[in-house]
Amino acid sequence: MFENFKKITIEGGYFEQPTTLDLFKDRQNLSIVYGRNGSGKTTIAKAIRQLVGKDTEQPTEEGYVSYSVSTDAIILDDKKDSVFIFDEEFVRENVRTKGKGLETIVMMGEQVDLDTQITNKNEEKIAIEKKVAEQTTRRVNFENGSDASSPLYFYNKIRDKLREDGGWADIDRNVKGNSVRSRVTEDLLKKLVLMEEPKETEEALRTQLNADLTLYTQTEDAQAIVWNPVKLKLPKSLDGVKALLEKRVEKPTLNEREHRLLTFLQEHAEHHLQETTQRLAEEKWPFCPLCLRKTSDEDYEYISETLKRILNKESEIYSKALDEAMDVFVDVEMAIPKFPDRLNEKEREAAQRATVQLNKDVAAVRNRIIQRKRDIYGVMEEAFNADKVDGYSTHLTNYMAAMQELEVCVATFNRSVNEREKLKRKVLHENELLAKKRLTILLDSYKQANKAYENCQKALSKLEKDKERTEGEIKALKARIERTDIAQDYINEELQYVFYSDTKVKLVAGDGCYKLKVNGRSVPPKKISVGERNVLGLCYFFARLFSDKKKDDKYKDEILIIIDDPVSSFDYGNRLGVMSLLRHQFDNIKKGNSNSRILLLTHDLRSAFDMVKVRSELNGGKGNGKTFLELVDKQMKERVVSNEYKKLLEYVYDYAKTPTDDKGDYMETSIGNVMRRVVEAFSSFCYNMKFEEMMCRDGVLKAVPDEKRTYYENFMCRLALNGESHMEERVYDLNTITPYFTKQEKVQTAKSLLLFLSYINEEHLSCYLAKKEDGDEDRMAEIKSWETEEAVWMK
Repeated sequence: MFENFKKITIEGGYFEQPTTLDLFKDRQNLSIVYGRNGSGKTTIAKAIRQLVGKDTEQPTEEGYVSYSVSTDAIILDDKKDSVFIFDEEFVRENVRTKGKGLETIVMMGEQVDLDTQITNKNEEKIAIEKKVAEQTTRRVNFENGSDASSPLYFYNKIRDKLREDGGWADIDRNVKGNSVRSRVTEDLLKKLVLMEEPKETEEALRTQLNADLTLYTQTEDAQAIVWNPVKLKLPKSLDGVKALLEKRVEKPTLNEREHRLLTFLQEHAEHHLQETTQRLAEEKWPFCPLCLRKTSDEDYEYISETLKRILNKESEIYSKALDEAMDVFVDVEMAIPKFPDRLNEKEREAAQRATVQLNKDVAAVRNRIIQRKRDIYGVMEEAFNADKVDGYSTHLTNYMAAMQELEVCVATFNRSVNEREKLKRKVLHENELLAKKRLTILLDSYKQANKAYENCQKALSKLEKDKERTEGEIKALKARIERTDIAQDYINEELQYVFYSDTKVKLVAGDGCYKLKVNGRSVPPKKISVGERNVLGLCYFFARLFSDKKKDDKYKDEILIIIDDPVSSFDYGNRLGVMSLLRHQFDNIKKGNSNSRILLLTHDLRSAFDMVKVRSELNGGKGNGKTFLELVDKQMKERVVSNEYKKLLEYVYDYAKTPTDDKGDYMETSIGNVMRRVVEAFSSFCYNMKFEEMMCRDGVLKAVPDEKRTYYENFMCRLALNGESHMEERVYDLNTITPYFTKQEKVQTAKSLLLFLSYINEEHLSCYLAKKEDGDEDRMAEIKSWETEEAVWMK
C-alpha cells in the first residue's frame, strides 16, 4: 500500500493555503528531503502524525495547530498503526533521564508516561500536603479559645453573658428551685442558635419575663381569686341624657296663688319637691311639713287640685324620665381584686384611676339631672359641651379596658395557680427568648465559627484521604514502572552501532529501573549530553518499531517511517555512528518488505549528502542515486549532489548573511569545521597544497590590500588552529574555534573568510557564488558590502 504513497496535501500552520508536496520520486524506498530551518519540514512530520492519529499534543495546548491533511494514496485505518514517526515530540514523550544520587536512571516509552503520572501525582501530593498543613493550622486556631476565629472564643463570651447577675443562669436556677446557677452547656447554645430571633424588643421581652416570673413565684402557695366585676348600667355615651335634659316641657296657665306655689316649690326643691307635696295630699298628713300648721280636708282637696293644674301629664312623664336617668347614673362601686405581694399592682392602680374618673363624670350627670328637675318648665340650652361628652366616652372606655385587664390578670393568676408547671415552662422559654435577643450577634458568630470549624474538619478529613489515595496511586505506578520491559538487550545492540563500543554508552538493569553507564561508570544526568539522550531515543524508536515480533519477522510487515532531523540534533561526534545505525536499519527494512517506505527530513546539508550516499549503496549504485529533494518556498525541488564544495561555500555565505538564532545548535557548533573544510578545499583546488602550506606562500597574502594584510594574517592563523574534530572528548580542546568564540565573532569570521577568498581569487569565488540568471541574488555584491564592517574589525 505504501508503495503508492507519493504526495501529501497540507493546510495549516506554515502552509497557510492547501499545498501539495511530492515526498517520493519514482519508486524510491528512501526519500531524502533537505530544507533550512523554517522551511516546513517539521510541519510535514506533525501533519502526518495528526493524519494517522498519533498526535500527543492536546488541542487546548498553547501553540497547537490543527492541520488539514490528505494523501494521494489513502492510508486506511488498519494501516495507520504501521506509520512510525521519529521527531522531537517522540523523544520528548518517550525518553527521560533522572538523577538518583550520582547515577542516571533512564525511562522509555510507557515508563515516561508512568513517570509523568508519578510526577503529577507527587505534585498533587505536595499540593495536598500543603493544604493539609494549612487546614491543620486552621484547626489549631479553631481549637484555641483565645483566637477570634474559634467557636470556643464565642462560647466563652456567651457563657459569661448568660452567667451575669440576674441573667439567664440566675433566672433558670430560681425557676427550677436549684441552689446554684444553672450550667451553660453546648446543648443550650445549639438550642439558642437554632431559635429564631424574637421580633419583640429586648425591653418587651424582659417585661413579659419579669411579669410571668413574679406570677410563677407568687403562685407557689396561693389560692385562686374569686372576683366578679361590677355590671354597669351606664350608657356608652351621654347623647341620650343630653337630649333628655335639653327637652322643652310646655308650662301650664296658673293664677297668682298657683304661680307662687310653683315658684316656691322650684326655689325650695331641695326640701319640698313636687312629689313631697303630692304625697302630703294623698296621704293626708296632719300638718304642713313647711309651716307645721294643722291641715284639714279642705286643704287636702285644694292642694290636690292645685297640683293637678301645675303638673300636667307631659310634665309628669318628663319628671319620671329624669328619675329613671337618675337611677342609671349611680356611682360605680370600687370593686377591685387583690393579688398577693402587690402582684399586678399596675393594673389595679389603672382600674382605680379609671373608676374614680368615671364616677366624677357620673356625679356631674346627676347634678345636671337635679338641676333640670328643679325647673321642669325651664330651658337648658346645652346640658353638656362636646368635651364633656367625649370625656365621658373616653373614661368609660378606659374603665372597661382596665376591668378587662384585671379580668385577664385574675384569669392568668388563677390559671397559674392551677397550671403552674405550664407557667414554669413558659418562663423558662421566655428566659431563653430574652437570651437569644440579647446575644443574637454573638450567637451568629458562634454559629459561623462552628460551621467554619466543621468545614475545616471535613476538608482535613477529605485531604487526608486524598493524600492516602495519592500515595497508594504513586506506589502502584512505581510498581508498574518496575514491571515495564524496554527491550534492554536490543537497545544496547543498537547503541554499539552508534558508539562503536559495547561499553561507551550502555543500559544496565537496576533495582526496578534501568541505569545508564558511560564507559562502564555511573554518571549524573548533567553529564549526559543532549545528543546521547537523543541517540537513546532513536534506538528506542527502532526497538519499539519491532516490539512483540519474532526475530525473523521484525522487518516483514509493510511500514512507513518518517524521521525528522536524525543527525543535526545530536552531538557532532555521534554523527557517523548515527548514520551507521540508520544504514543498518534502512537496509533491513528495504530487504524485509519492498513496499515499505522511509522519509528522512533534515536541515543539515552534509547529512543529506551522506544519506544520498547510503541510499546509493543500498541500491547497489543503481538508479538516480545522486538526487535529493529540497523544500524551498513551500515547494519540493529535486537537487543533484554534484559539488559539495559549492554547497559548503553557500553554507558559509548563508550563515554570514543571516546569523539568526534559528540556525540550530548543530550549525552553531559546526560552522568552524565548515569554514576549515572550505579553506582546505580552496587550497587544494587552487594551489594543490594543504592550507597550512598555502599560508606560507608570500604570493597569496600579496593579493590582499596592504592596509588589510596584517588583519588577514591573524585571521588565517586562527583558522589554522581550528581543529577538524568535534568529538565529545575534544569539543573543548584549545584548537577548537567554536566554544571560545561568540556568535558575533563567528559571523565576523565567516564574512572575513569570504572577503579573504574574494581578495586572493575573486574569479574563483565568483564561479560558485555569482548570479546565474536575472532575479538571482547578487551574492558577490553582498560580500563586497561587508567591507564597511571590515573597516571596523581592523581598528
